[in-house]
Amino acid sequence: MEGIGVEVIGGLLVVAILGIGAALLARLRRRRARENTATSESEREAEVERIRVLREQVLEVARARDITLAERSKGFDPTVVTFSDGQLSWFYYDLSSYKRGLTSHQANPRRASWGKPPRPVSKWDRSTLGKWLADHADSDPASMGSQYVGEAAKWYDSVWTTVAREYSP
Repeated sequence: MEGIGVEVIGGLLVVAILGIGAALLARLRRRRARENTATSESEREAEVERIRVLREQVLEVARARDITLAERSKGFDPTVVTFSDGQLSWFYYDLSSYKRGLTSHQANPRRASWGKPPRPVSKWDRSTLGKWLADHADSDPASMGSQYVGEAAKWYDSVWTTVAREYSP
């Protein structure tokens, strides 16, 4: 009887130790998952900030070179597009809705058209922004556009190296 009691108590101790170990392991895994999520969130935030800065750079270079770009858009049939010079244009998806918009005085006839609206800078991805800047930025380092792009790149690099570096507690 004494041997059976020792085996039962020993078995209960082993089960308790394994249960505590499993709980600690699960807690450690949850903690690591939270840390990885925080790191990926900071990387996403840094990427969003980089794209925002690139969009500002594109618009500044466009203004410096007197290039008019579609800055942002909203709505559907008509899609109202705001250009970098502040002008609004209305784009209708078919001729009948275009005619309805003109007869109801919904849009300025001089700034309305039917067809596909231009893709605004606010919807460009990072590669499109970088390509546009590479094509339109001045090669002259003393020009205002080149200085703006250079300073923004320095700022982004400083943010990337301080805020988005790998977190290790």
